[in-house]
Amino acid sequence: MKNERELCLAALIKMFKEDGYSNLVLSSLLNKSNLNAAQKSYAARLFYGVLEKKNTLDYNISKYLKKPINELDLEVLCVLRMGMYELLFMSSVPDRAAINESVNLCLFAKKSSAKGFVNAILRAKARDDKKVEYPQNSDKNYLSVRYNVSDSIVKLLKEQYKDETEEILKGFENLSGQYLRVNTNKTDAKSLIETLKNEGIKVQVVEGFADALKIEGNFDAVNLKSFKDGLYHLQDLSSQICVSALDLKGNESLLDVCAAPGGKSFTAAEVLKNGKVVSCDLSQNRVSLIKGGIERLGLNNIEVKIRDAKVHDESSPLYDRVLCDVLCSGLGVIFKKPEIRYKDINKKELFSKQLEILKTSSKYLKEGGILVYSTCTLNKCENEEVVNKFLEENRDFSKYGVKTFGGEFSKTLLPNKDNCDGFFVCALTKKKEN
Repeated sequence: MKNERELCLAALIKMFKEDGYSNLVLSSLLNKSNLNAAQKSYAARLFYGVLEKKNTLDYNISKYLKKPINELDLEVLCVLRMGMYELLFMSSVPDRAAINESVNLCLFAKKSSAKGFVNAILRAKARDDKKVEYPQNSDKNYLSVRYNVSDSIVKLLKEQYKDETEEILKGFENLSGQYLRVNTNKTDAKSLIETLKNEGIKVQVVEGFADALKIEGNFDAVNLKSFKDGLYHLQDLSSQICVSALDLKGNESLLDVCAAPGGKSFTAAEVLKNGKVVSCDLSQNRVSLIKGGIERLGLNNIEVKIRDAKVHDESSPLYDRVLCDVLCSGLGVIFKKPEIRYKDINKKELFSKQLEILKTSSKYLKEGGILVYSTCTLNKCENEEVVNKFLEENRDFSKYGVKTFGGEFSKTLLPNKDNCDGFFVCALTKKKEN
C-alpha cells in the first residue's frame, strides 16, 4: 500500500469481511505500513469516519443507484463510502481530489471496470451541493440512518426507552471530551490542573467528583510527561461513578472480578489508602494490561490474579466489597466502538452468563458488605432483569441505597442526561445473620 487511502480501503474491506475489532484491524495494517505520521493520521480519520457514518453514507450513495446497494461488490462499495465521506464530511479535501483518488482506488481494489461508475456517482453528489440527505423523520429507517445504528438497536431502545430513544442517540452523538481520574497517591486535582495547563491541556473539575477532570479539546495522553509519571489514568465519568457506588471508606478489602484494563481497580486503590484490591481477569494478556497500569501509577495495594469470574474459587477469602463489572453487549459505548453500532442485538443472549458471574461473585462477599453489579449497556435485560432474578434467587441479599444516586440502589447513566457513556450501576448488600 503506497498511500493512506489504499491502507484505509484495505482496512475497511477486512473489517466488513471479517467483522473484526476496528482498532485491531487498523493498528495491524498501520504497524506494517511505511506511511509517515500524517498519512497514518489521515488513514485513521477516514477509516473511523466511514465506519461511524456507514448508514448515512449508504443512504446518500443509494440515491444515485439503479439497483439495491447490497448488490454492489464490497470493494466498490467501500471505495464509494470513502469518496462520499470525503465529499460530505471532510471540507478540507477538494472535491476533485476526493473523486479522482476514489477512481484510482478502483485499480488498487482490482475493480478497474468500476472506475466510470464510481466517477459518475461521486460527481453527481458533488454537483448536488454535497448536501447530506436523511430520510423523513416519519420514515421507519430515519433513526438508523440519521444516527448510524442497526435497526435492531433502534428497536430495542424504542421498546425500553420509548420516546426518549432519539434523545439518547443524539446524546451519544454530542458527547465530547474525555475524562481522567487524578492519582491521589501522587498529586491532587489542583496541582494536576496546573501541570496539565503547562503541557497545553485544559481541564475542568466535574461537579460532585473532586478527583474527576474533564478534558477540553484534543488529548494525546501517551506522549505527555504527566501521563508517563502516573499522575492520572483515563477513565470515563461513568466508571468513576460506578466506583463511587462501592461506598469505600479507605480501609476495606475489594475484589474486582472482571477488572481489565483496570481503571476501576486503580480508582478504588487510590481511595483505599489503608485497604487492598484484588484485581482479576480471565487471561494473561488481560492481566498484563492491569499490571502495566499499576506500575505506571505506582499503586502498591493491588494484587493481580488470573481467574475465571464464572468459577468459584473456594480457597478465596471473603471481601468487604465486590465489584462485578460483567461482559455485556456494549450499547452504552456504541459511539466509541463503531463495530457495535451495526450489530443485531439479542436482548437475552448474555443474560445467563451475566447472572452466573453475579451469583459467583456474591459468594466472595462478607456479611454486611457491598456488591456492585455494572455494565456498559443500556439493555434492561442485561441490567435490571439480571439483578431482579438474582435477588429473587438469593434472599440473603438486598438493595443498598447509594448516596451518589440520591439513596436509590441503582442508576442507568444516559449520555443525554449525564454527559457520559451509557452505563448501569447497581449496589446490593449481604444481610447479616441475627
